[in-house]
Amino acid sequence: MTAVKKIFQDEMNAVQNMIVEMNWQDPEFYAEWLAQTYFFVCHSTRIIATAGVKFPIERNALHNKFLHHATEEKNHEIIAVKDLKHLGRDIKEFSPLPATQAFYQSQYYWIDQVSPASVYGYFLVLECLAIHCGPALMEKLKPHHPAKSLNFLRIHVEEDQEHIQEHNEVLDTFNKQETEQIVENLKVSAYMYIQLLKSVDEKVKSKKSFHQKAA
Repeated sequence: MTAVKKIFQDEMNAVQNMIVEMNWQDPEFYAEWLAQTYFFVCHSTRIIATAGVKFPIERNALHNKFLHHATEEKNHEIIAVKDLKHLGRDIKEFSPLPATQAFYQSQYYWIDQVSPASVYGYFLVLECLAIHCGPALMEKLKPHHPAKSLNFLRIHVEEDQEHIQEHNEVLDTFNKQETEQIVENLKVSAYMYIQLLKSVDEKVKSKKSFHQKAA
């Protein structure tokens, strides 16, 4: 468990360093980030449920925990859509970036081809992002965007602390092989989230450059 925490901290530091560099005060960047968040959060309950049904009867406690977790994540993507509306934007204006698709689609591979336990690496990255980066990110966003457009981040900052405590308890129940699989998925998920952020930044810059040339 100590080794997992050390690796996790290293990976989160890399993600946090990238987050700090992003242009959060720019409404276009924030809107694109919300949209891409919507596209992968749509799959959260599906990913959790897919992993949950893979646990055998002998591990019924994990099966039930995953199903319960799925209910907790239900309809969270709708919050991101509402935040976009408070920015004057519509989710129909956006489409999922390749990095976003790779981010969530890879989890179905981990579940089907590696183990359902491995998906914990993905959970840890997403929920710890809210805890470790969320408060500082809220402070960056508040001066530049309507308060009603910050609900997705605010809710996850408030709720994910409890989820992480639950995850830490469950992590102690996995065997050595499963723990190694979780660590590998954690590393890959952290890397892919960084690529997602970079893709959002590149898209926004490309769009602005296009408009400047057109003007």
